[in-house]
Amino acid sequence: MLCENGDSENAIHCLEEALMIRRYNLGEHHESCADTQQWIGNVMREWGKYDEALICFEAALQIKKETLGVDHEGAIIVRVNANFVSPSN
Repeated sequence: MLCENGDSENAIHCLEEALMIRRYNLGEHHESCADTQQWIGNVMREWGKYDEALICFEAALQIKKETLGVDHEGAIIVRVNANFVSPSN
């Protein structure tokens, strides 16, 4: 919601804090951590930081594949997002 309101600086801060809290409380490989990493990747992509976005998407995808399976909708969505991280797409 912060990104939608043009406040992506504050959004990334909140997302990074949320990821830290989720990792602490739920563990590194929890689906909620993957969701948060995907959201961070979306912000990074929006900022044009494609390498950082791809790192976030790859981390999220690995967790989704481990927890939900390769063919689960959540994993597929992350793969689709990862395909749109270059400026040519």
